Amino acid sequence: MEGLIMGCILCGCTTDNIIYDGEIRIGKQGVVDRKVLKCSNCGLERLDKFYGAEKYEEGEYHDHTRNPEFEVQDKEQRHYFNYLPSLRHKTVVDVGTGMGNFLDYAGFVAKNVIGVEPDENLRKHIPYRTYPYIEDVPSNIAEMVVSFNVIEHVEDPVKFAEEIKRVLTPYGGRAYIVTPNLDCLLVGVSEEYRKFWRRAAHNWYFYPRTLADCMRCAGLRVENVIPVHRRGLSNTLLWLRDGKPPDDRRLPQISRGMDNAWRGYLEDNMMSERIMVEVVKD
Repeated sequence: MEGLIMGCILCGCTTDNIIYDGEIRIGKQGVVDRKVLKCSNCGLERLDKFYGAEKYEEGEYHDHTRNPEFEVQDKEQRHYFNYLPSLRHKTVVDVGTGMGNFLDYAGFVAKNVIGVEPDENLRKHIPYRTYPYIEDVPSNIAEMVVSFNVIEHVEDPVKFAEEIKRVLTPYGGRAYIVTPNLDCLLVGVSEEYRKFWRRAAHNWYFYPRTLADCMRCAGLRVENVIPVHRRGLSNTLLWLRDGKPPDDRRLPQISRGMDNAWRGYLEDNMMSERIMVEVVKD
């Protein structure tokens, strides 16, 4: 069943503006027809209808999205460690752990690591304590919760954040939640990238401000919104030149220092590819 949302989950406004109406990609090759709606009050963006949780293990959605790439996830998980505080002596819960890449790294320093992964075929190969859903995790057990690129998939991101709050230890438990950034430079300047960036699996699209508002609606204190960018200047230039996903090569005219400077520029101006919100349970 495809979900329908009536009224903005952040501000309750019932007036949306249609900002896109057409094909949105599903997986690597398929497309579906969707509208992208934007709340006329707070600016939260979402699809007009989206896949419910049961779709993740069946039908067209399952066929197009069930081929996770270990090496790609491994690079991303290692990159996120640069933005996190120490995990030492903490119980850490990774919501949407996939193949367990983050848990592999966290397990070296954390006191305990716990994964949350709805896909049974992935979960049974993870050599750590795991649960299918965040709702299954006991309350008040984690000094830290991380969730990378999951909140945009869920049916209700406020309820998702409320569950993360429940799992955190009181008086200082922290969560770090990552999602694609609507203020990403390429989203703003490249129509081809924008078409590629939108996905039928992503029910919600967040600006830094709306992601922070979502956390506040869940009763979490927002300490920081952190820009996260992994790709360098070559990636941006190739997208603008070719209008399609480039490989990971660096253009010969672009030095490693230029790539690093470009990443820094995008992060300094909150135009990074992703954003990470740091929140606290008081």
